[in-house]
Amino acid sequence: METRANYVVIGLFTLATIAAALGFVIWFARVAEGTKADRYQVVFTGSVSGLTVGSSVLFNGLRVGQVETLDLFPGDPSRVIGVITVKEDHALIRTGPYAIVRHPIYSGLLLAIIGSALARGDIGAMLAIAFILYAILRRVRIEERWMSETFGQAYTDYKAETPALVPFVAYG
Repeated sequence: METRANYVVIGLFTLATIAAALGFVIWFARVAEGTKADRYQVVFTGSVSGLTVGSSVLFNGLRVGQVETLDLFPGDPSRVIGVITVKEDHALIRTGPYAIVRHPIYSGLLLAIIGSALARGDIGAMLAIAFILYAILRRVRIEERWMSETFGQAYTDYKAETPALVPFVAYG
């Protein structure tokens, strides 16, 4: 078995990988530069542990913006002011998996969790399904409200035609 490696080849491969990663970062930054974004100031009450400047703002599991700043609320340190940017000109996607269900990421997550719980077969796993289902349905309601406010009648029509989580099963 060969114990010596060809260091020149390994070095060139490493440099090429680093150059490719750097090129991707520069390309991605330039693409993001041309993106129009709205800025929102959000006041949080309570803990914001885990939230940092640069954290992603997600919607339906997709990154739609990021946290720009986090500061204490003047005169009330129990509240935090955050400025977030959210990309403008969102489009309502009705193709691909969104033609089957409105929240395909949550559908997949539920399927995976239910399958794991059934494979495990104990009562704790079944209780976990109930808690996770509650959390997902709560999140779906929040997102549905935001989508209705953002897209208006187009989303109302989409909602009437496409189930929320389970294909061919109507839900709110």
